[in-house]
Amino acid sequence: MEKLSNKADERSRKIESIILQRLAEKTQTTIALELEMSESKISRLKNDDLPVIAKLITCLGLKVVPDDSLEVSQAELKSIKTLARKYLEIDEMI
Repeated sequence: MEKLSNKADERSRKIESIILQRLAEKTQTTIALELEMSESKISRLKNDDLPVIAKLITCLGLKVVPDDSLEVSQAELKSIKTLARKYLEIDEMI
């Protein structure tokens, strides 16, 4: 089995950290009720399986972001920057 690259390993740790932060914001009881699982199962997932889940997310090329985040493609970002630069230059001329 191939090991994740350093960059991918770093992304996995970041994903794990984000998930742990969100888990800390809710009680295990609340999460267990929402997922219809026992609290002990949530605890096992958190303690035993989370590193593997984070690596799986990384290997699949996925991200973990908050619900209110907005995803913009590289092409869209480039277009936005180009338009912003163009109109800022025009504004400076006036």
